[in-house]
Amino acid sequence: MPVKTAEGFLSALLPQWQSLLQGWSSSGELTAAAQEALQLNGVPKPLKRLVGQWASGDFRSLPPIELLSAQDISGAMGAYAISTGTIYLNRDWLLTASQEQVQAVLTEELRHHLARCQLRRRLASIT
Repeated sequence: MPVKTAEGFLSALLPQWQSLLQGWSSSGELTAAAQEALQLNGVPKPLKRLVGQWASGDFRSLPPIELLSAQDISGAMGAYAISTGTIYLNRDWLLTASQEQVQAVLTEELRHHLARCQLRRRLASIT
């Protein structure tokens, strides 16, 4: 019986998560969720472009995902770092987490990434 590694589990899970993102993008659910979460009036062109990419299966614009020890991530399951634009996952937690739990954490951290992108655009428009 093969030993489960955090890296192997994440590698196997990422295509499934991307498939979820593709479905949410195609159905309009992702756009609606972003509008609500980010309090957007309308759909900004960058969000339309991003949703279109994900709907077509192009995930190059996803932020990088890296694994950290539980100590390095202060015991959190996941985190998003504005300074690096990177999603971090707790390697130790990943070994015991279900696919659904990991997908939920990835989705939450992606929400933080999208919020950061939107904030940058808002700040750029007032400077």
